Amino acid sequence: MIKIKCAVCGKEIINPTLQQKTCSKECSKEYRKAYHKTDKYKAYRKAYHKTDKYKAYRKAYHKTDKYKAYQKAYYQKKKEVENER
Repeated sequence: MIKIKCAVCGKEIINPTLQQKTCSKECSKEYRKAYHKTDKYKAYRKAYHKTDKYKAYRKAYHKTDKYKAYQKAYYQKKKEVENER
């Protein structure tokens, strides 16, 4: 039986699944937060935003009703804030 330690709290994980690094959902959340602050992740995101796949996704998203509703609500709220001043 393979025993590994949790990357966050150090508890032993008995019978881990493939590529499991944490012991619980709370530890997974903390691990993800820490990973998102690393230079490796930031470089990955920067490279991803330059890909054609991302550009196509963004272009398609901007045409959706969900995005248009969000945009309408955002500008409406912005207008209300400006009128209060």
